[in-house]
Amino acid sequence: MKILRNNLYITLEISPSDEKSNLTTELNNLSRDKNNLIIDFSKSEFQIHEDFLKKIIKKQILNKKSLVFVSDKYRNYVDLNIVPTLTEAIDFVEIEEIERDIERL
Repeated sequence: MKILRNNLYITLEISPSDEKSNLTTELNNLSRDKNNLIIDFSKSEFQIHEDFLKKIIKKQILNKKSLVFVSDKYRNYVDLNIVPTLTEAIDFVEIEEIERDIERL
């Protein structure tokens, strides 16, 4: 698992060797930081329980921050922001930040 931070978002890159318990703990910690999160599953077959994802989504919504998943494998989840590339995930976060800025005006 690789964590990359930038001033607009945090990217969590999941690798095939990551353990589910470590990922769950790290996601809980990162969601407390009140940052936009990009979770990159593109290099992994990893699956997370949908109920856990809903909790993370709820935290992100309450914090008024984005949550985007990068994967070309998962497309059937409702209410999840899933894009096929990291570039699209970054674009998604940037657009949502612009929308929040406009709402504050």
